[in-house]
Amino acid sequence: MSKIAKLFRWHRKVEIKERNVSNTVWLRLVGDIDHQQAYQHALVASREMRKKLRDKDSLEYKASFLDLDDREKSELVIGTLLSEVTTIRDIAVEELGDELTKPIKEIEGDSLEVQEKRQEAEDNLEKDRLQKLRDKMDEKSEQRREELEKLELDELKSMYVTASINMKCLEMFSSVFRDYCVFVGTYTDEKLTEKAFDSLEEFRNMVSTVKKQLLDAYLDLEITGEDLKN
Repeated sequence: MSKIAKLFRWHRKVEIKERNVSNTVWLRLVGDIDHQQAYQHALVASREMRKKLRDKDSLEYKASFLDLDDREKSELVIGTLLSEVTTIRDIAVEELGDELTKPIKEIEGDSLEVQEKRQEAEDNLEKDRLQKLRDKMDEKSEQRREELEKLELDELKSMYVTASINMKCLEMFSSVFRDYCVFVGTYTDEKLTEKAFDSLEEFRNMVSTVKKQLLDAYLDLEITGEDLKN
């Protein structure tokens, strides 16, 4: 698809299928104002989730940590590590530095064979970068695991709870942010004048299979929009 054609992909028609019934809606990419609103809604949802997870009498806390005292130390270590994956990745990227951004060696020429070699070099470089990142993350994860295993059980439990709460709140933030964008960007008409949903809650509570189709379609629009920058 040419870049000129992609300019018209800021919105698209979507056929939603559920139990042999098909409905048509239109999706558009949301703008900066809508993104700001999505961010605010996501922050509120994350804040409320964090408050509930810190309340030992709440259903959310009990569902997540009721069996905390029965968990083996190894489970707590693994759970904490899983909650820190993003942090470990950021540390790995920072330590690798230029090794992840080094360009390929320039290959001169425009012949088909030269283009093939250039593409092969780019593919190999990307594979090398990913392997280096995996290796560094494995190294940092092992170091972190050793640190966690040295902690007293009570301290490890506290760290596990904090890490788990952070992860669950991040998941809530991301989910609400994405849902708000799709809620705002979904219409029942091609001219994009009739909103498909009356509220964010209506969209979030809809049938999961239909919701997933809309989320996937919106993601496809976002990816297409990113292509225009390249």
